[in-house]
Amino acid sequence: MDNGRTSGQTSTMGRSSCQSTDFGWISDEYIRVRGGQNRVSAISALIDQHVCREGRVLDVGTGPGEIAAQLVTETRQLFGVDISADMVTLASKALGGLARRADAESLPFESRSFDGALAVWVLNHVGDAEAALCEMFRVLRPRGRLFYLSGIPMHPEWDVIGRQLNRLDVLRSSRVARERTMVWLAESVGFVPVRIGEMVVDFQQRPRGAIQRIHDRSYGHLRQVDGETWESVVAPVIGDLLRLPDPDRYRERQNRHKFAVLEKP
Repeated sequence: MDNGRTSGQTSTMGRSSCQSTDFGWISDEYIRVRGGQNRVSAISALIDQHVCREGRVLDVGTGPGEIAAQLVTETRQLFGVDISADMVTLASKALGGLARRADAESLPFESRSFDGALAVWVLNHVGDAEAALCEMFRVLRPRGRLFYLSGIPMHPEWDVIGRQLNRLDVLRSSRVARERTMVWLAESVGFVPVRIGEMVVDFQQRPRGAIQRIHDRSYGHLRQVDGETWESVVAPVIGDLLRLPDPDRYRERQNRHKFAVLEKP
């Protein structure tokens, strides 16, 4: 690796020039504004096909712990970590106290202490995705698998609302580029890809509903946008959404999220 770190070497918290995103401000409404129970069920069902059936699984960036809680069985134990204290409070309730506050770049667990790990809609919010992947590699046992699900959706050409929202990706800075090469980054820290696929989510949305989500800063990459950037980048997108025919009519939409199953040799 070019930066001199060996595969699985523990990273130093705070080393990144980018800060990880804390979603504590929206913790009470996170499930609703991020797709509701349908999203939770769909993602949980996908993960269940690929995560170990027995042992300890770590959910990195667990949020309120709703997905991890769906994966708990008599033989599978879920632990959650999140950078937000508010999220950890909710996750602790969902996971029977098995949640801790921690940065993904510095996990507070011993090496080789988990049989599986999850990174669901989180690595695009981490300041240093490579450091986080190194930490997940470190805490996994040999043959342990990481399930990664991209938090940045792609939209088909016919999704007129999605095409407009895509224009806001410029506000993600370099994180969007890292997300699109995440499997390569995972390989560089030692993981071996087992399966790469795509999760397709079909839903309906009104242009005016998308606008409301923009104004509410429900999209994480809009949280810290300043006034000048809002006027130059965000306001034109809102204007074009309003100019779509009948902005109160629901349109068919589709999000495509890449996923990967990665194994530690």
